[in-house]
Amino acid sequence: MILDPDVMALGRVVYRRVDFATPDGAKQLPDATLRAATVPTLVLLAEHSAIMDPHRAAARASALLDDVTVEIVPGASHALPFDDAELAATRIGTLLDIRDGRVSASPDHAT
Repeated sequence: MILDPDVMALGRVVYRRVDFATPDGAKQLPDATLRAATVPTLVLLAEHSAIMDPHRAAARASALLDDVTVEIVPGASHALPFDDAELAATRIGTLLDIRDGRVSASPDHAT
């Protein structure tokens, strides 16, 4: 289990602010806010999330975010960054490498 304070803080921000398809009453960013995003975005979704439908969330993210990579991780629970820290770190590292020009985006990185 990862207990790094920075990772935990990031998790709290993501949990509170970036729920693409959550049950009634949960916080969800408005469509206009997502459409306005201009940065490359990585959306990793757990196949077995307890709080959202990953397929619905993936469709919403793909429709609203301009530069997005969406992946539903098979077998993963909502604790995906903890369940498969290596996968999460690899995907985040790839996104940062693309953003910083260390590698070019390929069809494998597209939605």
